[in-house]
Amino acid sequence: MLTYVALDARPPLAAGSTVRCTSGHWDGSPSITYEFVDTRTKEVLQRDARGSLLLTSRLAGATIACRAIATNAGGTARIETNSAAGVGAAPKLEIERVPALTVHRGRLAQIRVWLDPGSGVTGKYGVCLTPPVRIGARRSRHSASPGTAAAELR
Repeated sequence: MLTYVALDARPPLAAGSTVRCTSGHWDGSPSITYEFVDTRTKEVLQRDARGSLLLTSRLAGATIACRAIATNAGGTARIETNSAAGVGAAPKLEIERVPALTVHRGRLAQIRVWLDPGSGVTGKYGVCLTPPVRIGARRSRHSASPGTAAAELR
């Protein structure tokens, strides 16, 4: 079998996505270190044994390649992938307008919010309602899960 290195960088690459590098079939059971390189500038962006790189907005425009560096008692060898397509900006988030809700004073109203993120969108979210309201919200760490907010009019 041939020694290989592969870059898993599914397009479209954008800030917020993660690219992964894998390698295998080395002789002599070496330790493997991965380098992610911007092929435009030849800058090494990250070097470690994990083989994954979180793309940030700082990397917009970068063309990423991965190097696998194998080291054992016999020495060091390295192989590199071709570069992936350029990294784009993070996807633009759009917020739809929610119709006004009428609630009587002292009454409780529940609002269900559903987030439908695009590819590469990750993070935490919360619900923000215009005052005067008191909010108790359950938040989800999963970007595609609904969150429920209870608001009491004062």
